[in-house]
Amino acid sequence: MLSVEVLASLDRLESLRPEWDELLARSPTATIFQTHQWQLAWLRHLGGGRLLALAVRDGRDLVGLAPLVVRRAYGTPFRRLQFVGTGPSDYLGVVAADGQEAAVWGAVLERAWDLRHLWDVLDLQQVRLSAPPFARAGPSDGDAPVDLRLSSLGTGSWLRCLHQAVCPHLPLPGSRDAFIGSLGKKARWNLRYYLRALGREHKVEMGLVGEDNLAAEMEALFRLHGARWRKRWLPGVLALPSVRRFHRQVAAEFLRAGWLRLFRMQVDGATVASIYCFSYGGVGCYYLSGFDPAYARQSVGTVLTGHAIGELAEEGCRELDFLRGAEPYKYRWGCVDRHNARLIGTKDGAISALAAKALIREQRIADAWERRAHGCARPPAEADGDGEQRTA
Repeated sequence: MLSVEVLASLDRLESLRPEWDELLARSPTATIFQTHQWQLAWLRHLGGGRLLALAVRDGRDLVGLAPLVVRRAYGTPFRRLQFVGTGPSDYLGVVAADGQEAAVWGAVLERAWDLRHLWDVLDLQQVRLSAPPFARAGPSDGDAPVDLRLSSLGTGSWLRCLHQAVCPHLPLPGSRDAFIGSLGKKARWNLRYYLRALGREHKVEMGLVGEDNLAAEMEALFRLHGARWRKRWLPGVLALPSVRRFHRQVAAEFLRAGWLRLFRMQVDGATVASIYCFSYGGVGCYYLSGFDPAYARQSVGTVLTGHAIGELAEEGCRELDFLRGAEPYKYRWGCVDRHNARLIGTKDGAISALAAKALIREQRIADAWERRAHGCARPPAEADGDGEQRTA
């Protein structure tokens, strides 16, 4: 019989760190965005609202964890029950021990319903379609659901599943050479050409950032990412000081844990390209990048991306996940799609129904923006050019 404990303070959630780590090791679907390093940093720098973390136990054994928080929606009176990490996290969901996913998800949703006096609308974002709530609704990982009505939480309630994000990913061979060999002839030629052309006039170095230069290279990432966005008269996703503090802490903790892969390219000693990646559980994640616009014609982004993919393949990653967004550059490397969903739930009452309608409309607007920004057409596999993650 499963029991669910409500952890309403940051101290109590932090006390679970050792058990949290053990649970992650037993969960085949857990991602780096569900580690305590990521989620506790979010609570310190980006969070707010009322913490309602749910710890699911089988006897004394922690078999599930759902860090949740109640937050106001854009300054409105609507109270949303969301996963901790909503916003910068590409994958969220309940962490569950292998074989207990369905039972743990059921226990979490039931307990969330018991706490419905604390929230107006359930808003669980960036949930993979392989998660148990969608198993009986029809779609499987890779399909895109639209307005699928799921089973009720209770009397007068409903759950709705909306398509939320496309997450292109690239299966990797077992080595750098095998990855290079898998590319088309023109793509291989381009990588060699741009690197040689740059190297004829400059000293070029590519590599990973370590503890001794992490602080300086994170500042370089922020600067390079912002430079490209300023050319478009936009702030970029790293503009806020709180977001930069969040990533400084995450990068330092991920480096200590062995998960950070911050790649840089230096030209004559100055960093001109940076790619912020993670490696966790055999999966590489391309999270965010920045390139000096002055070197756009030299395709420093393409060259460094090719280097990063080769290095991740060499270390044994089975795939590189380019995470949210259908930016065209991702498909130039041969990516295929998987999809995330957004689970919106209501309870009795006009306020809850109105809040849910507002969130559904919000998702429709986000989908329209994504289609306008990236379209549906994909470029040829051997097309050239740089790319940048985190367009929204």
